[in-house]
Formats: sequence, structure tokens, C-alpha cells
Amino acid sequence: MEQNHKRLVSTKELAQYVGSSENSIRSLKSQGKIPSQWVINIGRSVRYDLNEVDKWIESKKEANKTNILTGWSI
Repeated sequence: MEQNHKRLVSTKELAQYVGSSENSIRSLKSQGKIPSQWVINIGRSVRYDLNEVDKWIESKKEANKTNILTGWSI
């Protein structure tokens, strides 16, 4: 049986994970462009749930496959 453990990372770790900068992550978060299910506030610290990030990435991959197969552009 597979257990679904939360993998929580800092802003710096998330930026490295997705190939972005910390400032970009902070900016996207402040603009409300990062899905709320990614964000976990622990006191004054912000952590991101990599399981949710991975789900979002996979959904984008699937959307791209669908769009390519149907000839639609993103």
C-alpha cells in the first residue's frame, strides 16, 4: 500500500525544483498565481507541498498532450 506523505519545501527549494528564482515564486504567490493547495503556512514560515506541485505539473503535461493531439494551441 502506497502512503501519501507530504513533502514540504521552502521557497528556495521550490524555486530550484521548478527551475525558477525565489523572487519569481514570491511574486507569483503575492499575485495569487500559485494555487492555494500548494501553500502551507507554519507560523511565519511558508512551505509548499511538492505532492500538489507534482499533481499540477502532471495536469499541465496532460493538457499539453491533449492540445497537441487535437491541434489546439495553449
